[in-house]
Amino acid sequence: MQSISRQILTTLLLTIVIVLGGWSAVEILTVQHTEAVKLAGEAQLASERLAHNLVYPLWNMNQVEVEKDILFETRATIITAVIVLDEAGNIYAGKIATPDGSVESWNRNNPSHRNVVESGAKKISTNIVHNGKTIGTVVLYTNGQYLKGLLRTQITLIIIKLMVLAGILFGVTYTSLRRLVAKPLTILKDWAATATADNRTVAPEMRQSVEIAALTSAINRMNHDLLQSYNHLHEQAALLGTEMAEKQIVNEELQEKTAELEEEIEERRAVQQSLEEQAGILEKEISERVRIQGEHDLLGEQLRQSQKMEAIGLLAGGVAHDFNNILSVIMGYGGLIMAQLSPGSKAYDNATQILKASERAAELTKGLLAFSRKQNFNLELTDINQLATESSTFLKRVIGEDIELITSYNPSPLYMLLDRSQIQQVLMNLATNARDAMPTGGTMSIDIASTVLDDGFVNHYGYGSPGDYALIRVSDSGEGMGKETALRIFEPFFTTKEKGKGTGLGLSIIHGIVAQHKGFIQCDSEPGEGTSFSIYLPLCKEAECMVAPMAESEEISPRGTETILLAEDDGMLMEITANHLESSGYKVLKAFNGAEAVEMFNNHLEEIDLVMLDAIMPRMTGKQAWDEIQELRPGIKACFISGYTHDIIGGKIAVDFSLPFISKPVMPATLLKRVREILDGVSP
Repeated sequence: MQSISRQILTTLLLTIVIVLGGWSAVEILTVQHTEAVKLAGEAQLASERLAHNLVYPLWNMNQVEVEKDILFETRATIITAVIVLDEAGNIYAGKIATPDGSVESWNRNNPSHRNVVESGAKKISTNIVHNGKTIGTVVLYTNGQYLKGLLRTQITLIIIKLMVLAGILFGVTYTSLRRLVAKPLTILKDWAATATADNRTVAPEMRQSVEIAALTSAINRMNHDLLQSYNHLHEQAALLGTEMAEKQIVNEELQEKTAELEEEIEERRAVQQSLEEQAGILEKEISERVRIQGEHDLLGEQLRQSQKMEAIGLLAGGVAHDFNNILSVIMGYGGLIMAQLSPGSKAYDNATQILKASERAAELTKGLLAFSRKQNFNLELTDINQLATESSTFLKRVIGEDIELITSYNPSPLYMLLDRSQIQQVLMNLATNARDAMPTGGTMSIDIASTVLDDGFVNHYGYGSPGDYALIRVSDSGEGMGKETALRIFEPFFTTKEKGKGTGLGLSIIHGIVAQHKGFIQCDSEPGEGTSFSIYLPLCKEAECMVAPMAESEEISPRGTETILLAEDDGMLMEITANHLESSGYKVLKAFNGAEAVEMFNNHLEEIDLVMLDAIMPRMTGKQAWDEIQELRPGIKACFISGYTHDIIGGKIAVDFSLPFISKPVMPATLLKRVREILDGVSP
């Protein structure tokens, strides 16, 4: 026979489980929706804020600042990845937070990166607008794992609430059950008291209950035992009361001591935590200062070296200008002397030697201009593998038979725009240095390969730009050099050779040639370990490789009968240049400065066929004189002539480089041919 109270308890428990289960499901769904909406809102605000901050960095193509801003947002808890697209939709920059807490650059081909943004992430895009024009897009991916973590926290709170509510319901249930059985128990109590006191029999209606029948005999047995136990318990209660009072006093003392000990432990824990935080901050500050000082020292050294090389380059360019004027006079008068002598005579041979010496001096001037990166190059589309192969024959003659030449080329062609003769000069100078470093023989190697330089390389060395390059590495097994010597080897006139065995221009010319080809060179050397030069030259892009062939001009007679206005502030150079022109049939009007050239042109307005202006003259520059001459007679043919190069002239005055330009020194025959081409309107 089942108890009524058990049936009621079972029913109420099932009801509580159903109600609480339904309520918890609704609560979880509500929390999930609320947190998802909140996270999306915060991510949208972050996307709009980042789009606003990236307007000017993206407009100015400042990739460093762009990556700095997106790195800051990527470290936010709610964001797992940030990608910046340019206006064409291509990825400009991107960062992604990995599960281990680090931040990496975005790579769409990385499976782990795809898994991060696909694991519960939500994509939010915001346009980057500058002056009403969209210049890019910010794409944010929310952190799905972060949302799951929030949901786990909320579900934990819901479970706690559920347990509290269950306790309350169980308490209410327990109270209700007591009330449900209180009435029958009261009846039993009254009956038991009556039966015990008056020894009455059980009423017939009471016998029908199993519980009452069992209680009747139990109450009769317990009545006697309770009376005996009461006296004993009373005595024990008195003793227990005394003992409890004593224990209460001891317990209060222990609680006071425990509270004092907990306060002391808490204070020591706070002090220890503060010390650990200060130590961590101090350690980070020291590390940061050491890093900044190291970067500052490196940048300072790079700046000093760059300024020194630039200053020497400017000095070389200036010296070359004055030297060119002197060489022009020597070449001019040497040419006049040869014209007046009979071929085969001793005087004719002497004049020939003068001109040859002048040409060698002109080559020295070209070396100075190459170092200062002011020399004009004849760029051709060339496979560096083929050029190195062609150069290997004469390089073997340069280094001699006691030195072994080992070559290694790139498997595929490496095309670039370069001056073949200048690059061959680079290889020859390096071979000469390698030969001198191995007086007893050894090995020289030339290795050619393709390489890609990234921002990390540029930031580490402080020069160059990211892109595709051909790497030419020339190495020898010679004596090598120390660090201090290696830092100065590219300076002009610096040499480790004995007096009279080198000018010190070889490596400085190499440096200038490589720099003018938009490349750069590195030197690695240790005493006794040999030397290795690494030359990086940019590979040709597809658009740059579209080089049109130059048309060959017909042979032009160097003579003429036209009138030429010659403006030159150097008296000796004026006389020799005028002499050559007049000897070829031209009529020459001389002006020794810009103002005099304008005045003379005005006096002979209709007679003059060509104006030859020195670019830099006193009182009025060649450009200023040309501007006034243009106003007097538009369309008059003219050319500039100077010992300076385009770059140096452009730094001093504004010159119209659309006009023909003749560089000093110039051989008389070349000058006459160039004048004839300008008068006839033929491009050189």
